[in-house]
Amino acid sequence: MIDYGLHRIELLKLELTFFWSSETGDAHKHEDKQNEDAIFYTYSPHYFVMAIADGLGSCSKSAVGAQYAVTAFCHYIDELFTNGAVNLERKHIWSFVKIWRNKFRNSMKDYDTTLQWIIFTNEHYFVGSIGDGLACSKGKSFYLFPQAKQLFSNLTVSLTGCTESSIQLTKRISEPMLLLTATDGISNDLKIENLPQMLR
Repeated sequence: MIDYGLHRIELLKLELTFFWSSETGDAHKHEDKQNEDAIFYTYSPHYFVMAIADGLGSCSKSAVGAQYAVTAFCHYIDELFTNGAVNLERKHIWSFVKIWRNKFRNSMKDYDTTLQWIIFTNEHYFVGSIGDGLACSKGKSFYLFPQAKQLFSNLTVSLTGCTESSIQLTKRISEPMLLLTATDGISNDLKIENLPQMLR
């Protein structure tokens, strides 16, 4: 496991403490392969943006696609807010998907990845995903964020295959809380009913 340590940042009205780690799954270890996880974040006094991608293991260049997804997504959101956006909508995420697809064009299936994001402003926060994984929060109450619905159990929603309507995006009022997000390598092993207790 790679542990990236504890980080603290301050916005005008919020203080955020966060950490992340990356674990290579058993299948990758058996094949002596690295995982395709990627993470990136950016912030200003007015917002914090973090993106997490999990490249599809069956794709030959998914680590590259995942790394581009997280860095380009954070810069895209950074530009939106810098240019005066105060809200985030599904149409904004869909515009980013088209940017990612345009980058890889005819070979985008070789670079395919899922994408999750967490965005805090001083008043609200946004959590969303394209693909499987998990996100939940524990503040005054426990909240499990909606995830992309898969038509078939073995079919992952991804940047290559998603539609605008399959993008999950939730907006909530900021409050003191603990928020957990995980890609499918971890979330598949977690039992939903145990999450509220785990986040205490």
